[in-house]
Amino acid sequence: MASYTSALRIVGAFYAKRLLKLLAIVGFVVFALLIIGTGALATHVSSYWWLVLIFILPISLIVSIVLLLGYVAANTVQGRALSRSQRKLVGNFVDKVQSVVETTQFSFGFILFIITKDVLFHRNLQTLEKFIGDSTSLKRDLDTLRERL
Repeated sequence: MASYTSALRIVGAFYAKRLLKLLAIVGFVVFALLIIGTGALATHVSSYWWLVLIFILPISLIVSIVLLLGYVAANTVQGRALSRSQRKLVGNFVDKVQSVVETTQFSFGFILFIITKDVLFHRNLQTLEKFIGDSTSLKRDLDTLRERL
């Protein structure tokens, strides 16, 4: 039971870090575009446009701090560093779960809850088999994750 909990914590932390990296990249691009746009408006229209930075800079700082705290929290939940092969194994598992999520249109947390429920009660993955045929490999992957982590 504890090994399943540990594996699911690592999977959740891995997914959270992946999501936070994506949000950080999008946030950086939006911030850069806002700075460039403000600079262009200040140069060509009026220098008062630089005052917009009074709002942009604190908001971007707050967003950066929240993303950093989320990343630190995900690292704390993960607990220990993973080897390269473990990261690849967890990444493959998260990719499979994400493909099931995309197919069923459920959230990642809900699908992970269904997988956990089915695994803990020693049933096959009958809930997911209704939606997708090869979802039974998720249990084997979770068992492999549990053994290697």
